[in-house]
Amino acid sequence: MPADERTRLQIRQHFIELMNEELADAIMESMPPVPWPEIATTRDLAALETRFDARFDQVDARLEQMDTRLDQVDARLDQVDARFEQVDARFEQIDGRFDLVDGRFAQTADRFDQMERYISNELVGLEGRLSMRFTEAVRLVVVSTVLLFAGILGLAATYVATGS
Repeated sequence: MPADERTRLQIRQHFIELMNEELADAIMESMPPVPWPEIATTRDLAALETRFDARFDQVDARLEQMDTRLDQVDARLDQVDARFEQVDARFEQIDGRFDLVDGRFAQTADRFDQMERYISNELVGLEGRLSMRFTEAVRLVVVSTVLLFAGILGLAATYVATGS
């Protein structure tokens, strides 16, 4: 049964009575304040150190494995990054092609605008020429009709004047 502090003081007092105070203090200092089974020896500490070293070696091995796995993951991510860079380059090529197509569409739209203006101008000119020719044709028909009626009236007058 471990000695409590009161018991230790009684033992010290008994040693002082048997010897002197100095020897009593030296003896008490050599007695542990805890039970002997709880006191660690150098051998106990060496065994504990060996167990700790083994555990740390296991932890180090696990960390090495994790480092290896992380290196593999990094390598895969580098491959993915490279693939994304290829895809980005491909998209840039496609964007360049779309820019070319946009330019061609703009050129085509400009040509259609030019053709529309040309056709519009031609239609205006054609309309003017047709209007002028139609006016000339109407005049010709009117003059011809007037002359025809004048000729018919002249024949009728001759027929009436000659009686036959």
